[in-house]
Amino acid sequence: MTKKYFISLLKENKLKLLILIVLLVLLSRTFFLGNQYAGVYRQDSYLPQSAITEGAITPQASKNKISFDQNSVDNSTIQTEDRKIIKTANITIQVKDGEESYNNLKQNLDKFGAFIDHAEISETYYEGHPKQASLTVRVESDKFEDFMKYLKESGYVKSENVSNQDVTENYQDLDAQLTNLKLREEKVREFYNKAKTVEETLSVYRELFQIQSDIDSQSRALKNLDNQISYSTVYVIFTPEIKVTEFSNPEWNISIVWKGAINDLIGALQSLATIGIRIFVYGAIWFPIVFIAFLIWRKRKSKNK
Repeated sequence: MTKKYFISLLKENKLKLLILIVLLVLLSRTFFLGNQYAGVYRQDSYLPQSAITEGAITPQASKNKISFDQNSVDNSTIQTEDRKIIKTANITIQVKDGEESYNNLKQNLDKFGAFIDHAEISETYYEGHPKQASLTVRVESDKFEDFMKYLKESGYVKSENVSNQDVTENYQDLDAQLTNLKLREEKVREFYNKAKTVEETLSVYRELFQIQSDIDSQSRALKNLDNQISYSTVYVIFTPEIKVTEFSNPEWNISIVWKGAINDLIGALQSLATIGIRIFVYGAIWFPIVFIAFLIWRKRKSKNK
């Protein structure tokens, strides 16, 4: 009785039993895989500190080329005072006389460790009027703010623009590449001294020549960057004041304006005449086409009516 009842119970709940078995299988697999991945994680997590350190800083040599893991340097840890900044400024100052202000500036350059890279003195409107001075000044970066303050005190500031370009990353890249190249050079020199045949000597010599060329190029780039960092660039314009009694353009003349207007009118008439002549000449080509098209259109229109 009990056995028959149990069999009938299984037949009635066949679907539920199947679902229960599937759930048990899935739970067991999940538990097994979880333990397996946990074991892998534990094996990878407890690497010796020495292995991590050696992997990050040890240079790797392959085919006479030496490389470093530059990603081991964290730029976020760089102190503010160690950052490489290129400072540039543009300033326009209104003064009584641009040439006079330029001469005064030359006498005070030593205070700021500055020098004039380029200077241009020009007339503004007519002879006898105060002149304008356009200058390019290089000033020691640590005295940049003091120099800007001095310029602002020399007259009325009409416009000013200051930019700070952070080139720390670029500088570090160039420096690392240069160090890498010098290490490669030492390694190749060792091969050069050990070369036994003429072919080996020439091959290593070509490699050494290329490395030295790259070192020179990187050194120049780094030196140029150092120069821009050490000396800020300031573009200065000393523009003279305009008096109320002066014309904005004293060379203006009514007769010149009159003649210019007549010339413009003649030029406009000549342009119209040119267009008319071209239309007439090319009419021999396009007029028959237009006329035939008009007749066809008119004929179709009359048929439709």
